[in-house]
Amino acid sequence: MPRGMCRIAHIAALAVLTWLPGAVHGANCGRVTDARTGEGIGGAWIRISPSGARTYSDSSGFFCLGEVPAGTWSIEVERLGYQSLRREETPTLLLQLQPQPLLLPGLTVAAPRPGETEVATFVEHLPVEAHRPESLPQILERAAGVQVRRQGGLGSFSTASIRGSTAEQLLVLVDGVPLNQAIGGGVDLGRLLMGGVGEVEVYRGAVPARFGGNSLGGAVNLRTRAPAARPRLALQGMGGSFATWQASAALSGPWRGGQYLGLVEGMGSRNNFSFRDDNGTPYNPGDDEDARRRNSDFSSLRLLAKAERPWGMGQVRASHTLDLRHQGVPGIGNYQALQVRFDTWQGLSRAELAGPFSAAAGYELSLYHSLQQDTYKDLAGEVGTGVQHHRNTTQGYGAQGAFHRLWGRTGSLTLRARLREEHFFPRDMFRPAAPLPHSRRRAALLGGEGELGQGRLRLLASGQVEGVWDWLAGAGGIGVAPGRVDDQPVDLPGGQVGAEWALGPGLALQLHLGRHLRPASFYELFGDRGAVIGNPALRRERGLHWDGGLRLARPGPAVLRRLELAGYRKETRNLIRFVQNSQQVSRPHNIGRALVRGLELRTELGLGPARLSGNYTYQRALNQSAFPSERGRDLPNAPRHSFNLRSEAFARRCGLYHELNGESRQYLDRANLRPVAGRLLHTLGARLRPRAGFEATAEVRNLGDIQVEDLWGYPLPGRSFFLALNRDFGAGQAHPPSPETEE
Repeated sequence: MPRGMCRIAHIAALAVLTWLPGAVHGANCGRVTDARTGEGIGGAWIRISPSGARTYSDSSGFFCLGEVPAGTWSIEVERLGYQSLRREETPTLLLQLQPQPLLLPGLTVAAPRPGETEVATFVEHLPVEAHRPESLPQILERAAGVQVRRQGGLGSFSTASIRGSTAEQLLVLVDGVPLNQAIGGGVDLGRLLMGGVGEVEVYRGAVPARFGGNSLGGAVNLRTRAPAARPRLALQGMGGSFATWQASAALSGPWRGGQYLGLVEGMGSRNNFSFRDDNGTPYNPGDDEDARRRNSDFSSLRLLAKAERPWGMGQVRASHTLDLRHQGVPGIGNYQALQVRFDTWQGLSRAELAGPFSAAAGYELSLYHSLQQDTYKDLAGEVGTGVQHHRNTTQGYGAQGAFHRLWGRTGSLTLRARLREEHFFPRDMFRPAAPLPHSRRRAALLGGEGELGQGRLRLLASGQVEGVWDWLAGAGGIGVAPGRVDDQPVDLPGGQVGAEWALGPGLALQLHLGRHLRPASFYELFGDRGAVIGNPALRRERGLHWDGGLRLARPGPAVLRRLELAGYRKETRNLIRFVQNSQQVSRPHNIGRALVRGLELRTELGLGPARLSGNYTYQRALNQSAFPSERGRDLPNAPRHSFNLRSEAFARRCGLYHELNGESRQYLDRANLRPVAGRLLHTLGARLRPRAGFEATAEVRNLGDIQVEDLWGYPLPGRSFFLALNRDFGAGQAHPPSPETEE
């Protein structure tokens, strides 16, 4: 970043520090919380009388009203899923809403309302703040038990791990539609733009039955924003280090008895950050030199259209997302590829019809279709195993239906059925006239879930049986076993049980036990477009997972607002892990048995306008295979210690925040001979709100300019600066916002 911009950022930070104490003292701010869980409620509509001043709570439940009239006045608060609140106000402005049972489209009867935790599920709701220039990997780094691995800077190939899982085991969804493909490789989180996403849900243990339930590594669900009932236009722009830019525009409002949302977002960066190059000799610092990252640029575009309207007693919704991306593949730190390119585009369409059968029963029906095309070009053989030019197409579609039924006042039953099919069409551009055989995967799932509450005890049980039929063909440049065909069906039974016992006000004990299976993906069986060699002899993974712990949620003005302590144990047999060889090429192996044990601590403190939140994870991910050189060693890419600490102080017009993210040493290989040093990264930001609907955010990442390596030795950026501007037309409308549909 130019020195002038650096100076502006420093001056702005000093100005905020000077202004903050006085602003905090005189702010008419408050918070809306769930009376049961103590979590903040976003999107609540707040109005005071007789002045008529109105606003909305942000994603954490905070709001500011500006000047309030002298004397007696009243306040009104409304939010879908909660009882409306009207009362004579006290100076504290701490508002608690009581949950109100609802049978809504897109909700299982006993599914959580905003801010409520599911039975026996350790779930974290991460709001996507439009005023912060964040990517999905940066958001996930704030969650407990989550480690993110990247191949470079912003927008680079990124995967996540929850509680020691692999990227393949993690289920990633958008509004409940899975992005994981039979081709495998894990979902690239770096290419998922956050335009239109309102919240990220992280399920660390039990995965809800509505997502399929059969996940060894937890789940991440991106919940997109619902269309607004009033006309609204939101504009955002961001710029920063390494020629990084982002711009988006979103328009929402009523249309023919329903609502619509349209969004366009573009983003790009040169990613030409500097790093310390060891020239491939990590034990000889004498030949180290400063180098600049090359061929790491990217540009991407997202288009989102979403609409919903009533249909009889129910509601119909439809959405379509189109993502396009053009990027370079830089190679590892000491050998930078200069010409390798990777282009991709993906379209995802979804339609849903949901409504009630009666006052105690409801239904959901949904269809989806996805189409993705990837083009990988390495004409000089700079990455992986030789010259390659592939264009691969993946097409998937599926249907799901669910029936919900209330049983008395404390029980519910849900039955689900799902069908899906996926086709993978490889194409070698060196031989376009000779098409390669395609691979296909079909799957059918039937399952159910029941919940029962008796006094302070709530019980949950779910199970499913999934049948998978594969037709796999390896040939040419995509496989290592030409002509191999496997058309044998695979049964994947799974299930889980859980319990929650209320010990006192806001205090509960949670327990969960689950058993899951995962078949090897095409990617693991046949390799990829470069640095991964397939292994056709892989067997399906089997996992047994339990966790339990205490959860304390205290609504209102309490200093300790949340405290969560959980322990977990995951045993996986036939575990599939990617292992790197001396040629910097990786191959998956069944390494026998793996055991992951850990403790998680998550907390949140409130001190007036200031807030402190964080988490800490201690984890032992042990390789228990039969090989003496590996048994008892740490699994690759699994640090023993990780934590995130966030402190923030916000007033009506300004605020500051600081994040500290740390990980201990970890290893790249099974024998623990190739370590990656621990890290401690600081992020500092300041926010200004000079007028309603306008926000400016300045942020400094990696404040200490620390040299960091990540996945397979790829360097990450040092100190970087970003400035974001956000303008929202329509944020101060006089009517409550449209309800955000919850799964």
